[in-house]
Amino acid sequence: MGIWIRSQEKLGLINCSDINVGTNCGSICVWGSISDLSEDIGTILGTYHTEAEAIAVLDMIQERIDMTRPESVMAQGKAFQMPAAGFCEKEAD
Repeated sequence: MGIWIRSQEKLGLINCSDINVGTNCGSICVWGSISDLSEDIGTILGTYHTEAEAIAVLDMIQERIDMTRPESVMAQGKAFQMPAAGFCEKEAD
């Protein structure tokens, strides 16, 4: 079972089996794994300014996966939208 996530740039809708924070060319990214019949393929779902911001996104996804909550994405059968980089800064204003 995976969660459908729309990429940050809104160009992809990916059914992710695993989600992780990592780096790519010095950028902090949230990665999604796509299970294929033969291998796991990783794709960047979003890029963020800090590791704390990327972890905040993981927290948001975790809340949406919680099947016990009626507003969860999984319970509603909807996709999670990756937020833009800097979203934490906007909330602090």
